Amino acid sequence: MKPEFENDFEEIYRGYSFSYKVTNLMTGFSYKFRVKAVNKEGEGEVSMSTSSIFTAILPSQPFDLTLKSRSNTHIQISWSSPASSGGLPLTGFKVF
Repeated sequence: MKPEFENDFEEIYRGYSFSYKVTNLMTGFSYKFRVKAVNKEGEGEVSMSTSSIFTAILPSQPFDLTLKSRSNTHIQISWSSPASSGGLPLTGFKVF
């Protein structure tokens, strides 16, 4: 398997399952996949390739960081979610 910028496909799985979890991909790259059936007579025609599938990337930065309130002992801030979650659900935020 190779990133989209390379034209060749390589075999990454051989088995009986109707699904396969592809691991150890490079973050932020686009991949395409194809499948073909095999029996004792040989290999059938290869399927059409998938559309480009991107691995998850880092989320973009949150925006609208705003001071909500303050006193002698506290400051409350708020922000809006980033425009992009990077392709995965957000699991939280860190404040610095």
